[in-house]
Amino acid sequence: MNSDELLPCGIYKTTVALRGKEEQVPAGRLVYFHNHSEQGPPIVLLPASNTHNKWTFHTRGYLVEDEKFLASLQHLPREGFYVLKATLSVGSGGFLPEKSLVQLGYNAKAEPILFPGKRIDNSIVFPTKGAGFKSHDIFKELEEASFLIQSDKPPESKPNPTPKPTLH
Repeated sequence: MNSDELLPCGIYKTTVALRGKEEQVPAGRLVYFHNHSEQGPPIVLLPASNTHNKWTFHTRGYLVEDEKFLASLQHLPREGFYVLKATLSVGSGGFLPEKSLVQLGYNAKAEPILFPGKRIDNSIVFPTKGAGFKSHDIFKELEEASFLIQSDKPPESKPNPTPKPTLH
């Protein structure tokens, strides 16, 4: 199987253990999947640390040649900023209002966590503790926020360059 036929690179939830590495890569685990590796076959990387509600993954992983494992991977929306499409009940009597700006993150079991944005002075701050969800049904209530902040990558299309003056 070549990388063009494989799943796209990104974060996934394992739904079965990786054969031969069941203890290291069990079912119900957050992983980063690369459909290529230096050795050729695809590779899964385990979470290393979480900073600002976003995971970094180990640079060394586990080669995947088991097609059953590949077929079982559950693709997850990228970690980042979303707007709620509807009001959500959270915790004991709490709620997040429709159109709230939230940061989507995950725990190591690939369960989604929503971190609600809060305005403090002229900043939007996201807490380190959020509302956890056991089900992935929450994803249908999220719309990706369409804005860039200074640390984001520039847009794919390059802006028109400023025309250079010419002599007539």
